[in-house]
Amino acid sequence: ESLAFLQNYLRDQPRFDVIAGHSNGALVTSVLALYMEREDDSWDLPKEKHPAGIACFNAPNSYETETTLAPLVNDGKPMIQMPSIHVFGGPTDHTYEGSQKLARIHHHPSSCRTMEHSAGHWFPTDKDPVYPAIVKALQDMVSK
Repeated sequence: ESLAFLQNYLRDQPRFDVIAGHSNGALVTSVLALYMEREDDSWDLPKEKHPAGIACFNAPNSYETETTLAPLVNDGKPMIQMPSIHVFGGPTDHTYEGSQKLARIHHHPSSCRTMEHSAGHWFPTDKDPVYPAIVKALQDMVSK
């Protein structure tokens, strides 16, 4: 039901440049990207409504990531082609390992950028040294 709700919401809104998610929302953005890339009728959202990319901040712990997305990955090869940005909260963040595993499910480095900040399981603010790099990566994603 959640995916159907999000699909209907995205269909009824103007196109979003980027879909961003923090913590469990990071996992949801990756699931959305997977569905948008499917070639079957399970996802009915016109291509012109697809965002330029997704941004995942502090994804869930490794157990949730593995059990949720592992069945969608083909022999450990990256499955998600949509450009993505993954921001990790550093080794002190309890989701650090999950964030890294989620990034590996995405495509090659040219379309999947990773960054790390020191604030743990928080969304980086403009006070964080990595913030300008995040803003630049989002701007670059949207301008392509």
